[in-house]
Amino acid sequence: MKAQLHMALPRLAELEGGARVGYRQLDRQGRTEAEGEAAQAQLKSLARGREVLAWLHPDDSLCTELVLPPLPAARLGAAVQCAAQGLILGDVRAVHIAHGPRAADGKVAVAWLGQAALQGLAQWLSNAGLKPRGLYPTPARAGACPVASLHSGLRAPGAAQHGWPRALALCASAAMIWTLGLNLYAARLADTGQQLRQHMHQQVRAAYPQLQVILNPLQQVRQQLAAGDNGAVAPFNHLLQAAGSAMPFLAGAVEQLTYHDGVLDLQPLPGAARPPADNAWQTRLAAQGIEASSSDHGWTLRPATATGEEVANVE
Repeated sequence: MKAQLHMALPRLAELEGGARVGYRQLDRQGRTEAEGEAAQAQLKSLARGREVLAWLHPDDSLCTELVLPPLPAARLGAAVQCAAQGLILGDVRAVHIAHGPRAADGKVAVAWLGQAALQGLAQWLSNAGLKPRGLYPTPARAGACPVASLHSGLRAPGAAQHGWPRALALCASAAMIWTLGLNLYAARLADTGQQLRQHMHQQVRAAYPQLQVILNPLQQVRQQLAAGDNGAVAPFNHLLQAAGSAMPFLAGAVEQLTYHDGVLDLQPLPGAARPPADNAWQTRLAAQGIEASSSDHGWTLRPATATGEEVANVE
């Protein structure tokens, strides 16, 4: 085993603000030599002669498990990509998806992160003089998601693309043939992907029967885990259920939920349908004691007399 430097990254949105990074240095036997927090400028010296592994902040981590049939390694990635379309809201092409090996019980760890966020992290790591050998999600609860490294999506900013025309032509031809085969295979997997999505909804509903409305299963589960026993679950559910009944145009249009201090913000998918011109939906919510407003950034719901110190972000 090579000596290692483990880094616990802060939220990606805070990287450029001078946030400090938690670190732990391990020797060749895996024993901790030193640990603490460091600024970006200190990390290069801490990593000298060591293999660098990094873990995302829980708020930036998205991971789950899929159960897939036995597949050749070349087809496992295609199956994961197909199934992920039923789990990821928004344009899948804007997301980097990684997966681990298939376990004996058929489970495959899957993690994903937006391409823009990943490339911003790549720039920050490059500025720090670091080249991680692993970039892992941190699950919402221990043991919830086995290792699936996202580091293959880190590309050095401004890296030149070299090659030869003939080689590129051959690669293009091979890619075309492979794509045709993949399309045929993906068509057979389409029904399986839909079944996985329905199964996920059923699991969430069984685990949290109080969630009468499920707009984004993964984020709502993380909301429930984060809320715990702090009293935030009931008002959150009230706002969410009211939104589901009074705002039918939300179906399939929500990219992100954020619940903070008794206020629920709903961010739409790019290009999602806007609410009707009349304010009937606001009137229906007002009848339930909820104030609602709409803006270019989405919709905001709050109790007419919102109180409380609950904080439960869903990223």
